[in-house]
Amino acid sequence: AYLAWLIYSIAFTPKVVLILGTSILDLIELRAPFGTTGFRLTMALSAPLLYSLVRAIGEAGAAPGSAGPLLLQPQQHRAAGCFLGTCLDLLDSFALVELMLDGRAPLPAHLRYLLIAVYFLALASPVLWLYELHAAAAASPRGRASRPGSCSRLLRLLGGCLVDVPLLALRCLLAVSYQQPLSVFMLKNLFFLGCRGLEALEGCWDRGTPASPNRARAGYG
Repeated sequence: AYLAWLIYSIAFTPKVVLILGTSILDLIELRAPFGTTGFRLTMALSAPLLYSLVRAIGEAGAAPGSAGPLLLQPQQHRAAGCFLGTCLDLLDSFALVELMLDGRAPLPAHLRYLLIAVYFLALASPVLWLYELHAAAAASPRGRASRPGSCSRLLRLLGGCLVDVPLLALRCLLAVSYQQPLSVFMLKNLFFLGCRGLEALEGCWDRGTPASPNRARAGYG
């Protein structure tokens, strides 16, 4: 699954960057059947494609002759949470791309490229948590669900910072310099950054906490 999404991201990225960074977008508006609306729909198809991929992973173990579900119940909840976070990041960055396409936010060139880079970071971010789900499913063949390690939590925090911090900064810039209204996505960015930071702190705390007395007694038994 993570290799499939990586291939999709690599194949999709240069084409959209070429369209957004050159005058090809004007030709699409003039000659394509649906114009820029079709281009927007093509970009928006990433979310249902990712949903289909996650559902395929969850239902893979339900096939006849399978030993059990590929993803256990905690892993399915984790996949749903990661999918929701990715969709919100894609929706946030896509809304900014639409402002750029409509001309309502005449950003300079370096900010436009920053926005495109953030969009494709959000697009490629499922590779990390799909790989994490793959590793968790491979490590629990007997039905034991594994918790994400501190390294994966730190990677998730880093990925969130690379996506949410630039998006929050661009939203603030649009509100201050271009008189754009405040967006609810700013609260989303702050909320996700806080949650991922607390999750990373929890992982560091769990790693540094000594074993509980119950575990010690179980070891002596």
